[in-house]
Amino acid sequence: PKYCKNCGSKSEAWNSPTPARARGASDASGTAETGETGETDKTGKTDKPDKTDKTGETVASQGDGTEPSEPLQEVVPAQKAAPEKAAPKSIDFSKWGPIKKKRLSSLRRTVAKRMYESWSTIPHITQFDEADITSLMELKEKYSSSYEEKGGRLTLTSFALKTAIVALKKYPIFNSSLDESTGEIIYKEYYNLGVAVDTEAGLIVPVIRDVDKKGLLELSIVLAELAERTRKRKVSLEELQGGTFTLSNQGGIGGAHFTPIIHKPEVSILGLGRAVLKPIVRAKKVETRRMLPICLSYDHRIIDGADAARFIREIVQALENLEEKDLKV
Repeated sequence: PKYCKNCGSKSEAWNSPTPARARGASDASGTAETGETGETDKTGKTDKPDKTDKTGETVASQGDGTEPSEPLQEVVPAQKAAPEKAAPKSIDFSKWGPIKKKRLSSLRRTVAKRMYESWSTIPHITQFDEADITSLMELKEKYSSSYEEKGGRLTLTSFALKTAIVALKKYPIFNSSLDESTGEIIYKEYYNLGVAVDTEAGLIVPVIRDVDKKGLLELSIVLAELAERTRKRKVSLEELQGGTFTLSNQGGIGGAHFTPIIHKPEVSILGLGRAVLKPIVRAKKVETRRMLPICLSYDHRIIDGADAARFIREIVQALENLEEKDLKV
């Protein structure tokens, strides 16, 4: 098996022969992908042996016998395979007191596997901020009954989904995926947003399709219905796939900022904590405002911190400046 030359961990990208060829890397025998030294290709040209420059470094020769006009990309030597991870050992906790055992459910094992894969293969960075949602909560209070009459629930999650679209369209890198086998960024021109749902069996993330094409009322109805079916484990596999960005709202449980784990192959996830009243200085006066903790985890391989700061500020401004006309039904 091959391992990542940067971090030493297993990766599908490094198990695939394609990236190695693209980089001109050596295979396990130390032979370059272009062929054995001195072999003749189908055109009749002979590959000449590599030469050594004055510094002792190996320099590849071109097939026509001329030296390259510019230095070629350094060939990274193949690393030795890391030793296999030892099998976990069971600990007898009963030596210190009474215990009971409960086997992991299939869902919990799946969640554990995917969380470990995401955390161990994606370099996570989390950006934190706060949004003043005082005005937004006043609008929510004003229109909640109207939405309920039509079968919807006006929640912070609904608002966050709509405002996320604004930021995703302005910064499309957050709505992308990294194809590790080809080294390409896939920019998706559709907006299917996942919503983390807390169930008795564990965390499940159903996906709402085409969020950008839905009004706030329709989105609230779809969200309420999908969340209810998810808690009852009545969602299909198709409804759990195809997401481009995920939202995790822990405000109903409590807590402030946290570090959400990216739902691979996505590259970012937005987290919301519980809004609380805080003394805030506005126009040189202290006012009591309702502040919402916001956190954004992102894949630092393709997203820089400056873009993450801009993205989360776009979310904050969208939440703080949502207009009443956007809520009318």
